[in-house]
Amino acid sequence: MNKNSNSNEKTITILLGLISMISFSQKKWTLQECEEYAVENNLQVIANKHKKSLQDANLKMSQNEYLPTVGVNIGNSMNFGQTQGFQGSIGRNDNFNNSANIGVNVLIYNGNRVAKNIRKTKYDVEALQYDLETVKNNILLQIVQQYLAVMLNRDFENQ
Repeated sequence: MNKNSNSNEKTITILLGLISMISFSQKKWTLQECEEYAVENNLQVIANKHKKSLQDANLKMSQNEYLPTVGVNIGNSMNFGQTQGFQGSIGRNDNFNNSANIGVNVLIYNGNRVAKNIRKTKYDVEALQYDLETVKNNILLQIVQQYLAVMLNRDFENQ
């Protein structure tokens, strides 16, 4: 089963749910209310919104690659013990070691990899926005098609 048929099945299920809600509920839904409800509650739309917010975060991370990175390490060690000398004397052998390191990495040039990555991520964000709009438009188109089919069937029944 491919992805497109699976999404069509989900959309048809939502439409059938909307139609059953319209026919069994006391409130009469307008076409615009149906469209708004379907767009707000469609799983594909919600998933695409999450994907877009994730891609927005990736864009911010890409832009932050120009910033320097800083690393700090602190170490401490202690050794306690005794040693025996040549003449049998016992002496104390205690060692205390401390260390601290700070490292800074600054990007000077890397063949414009960061700039190209930012540009690519911007295109990805834009593509996801277009995908989101396409999904919304497809849902609206399916709702209008179903609405017109219902209206056509009513006309046939009335004749």
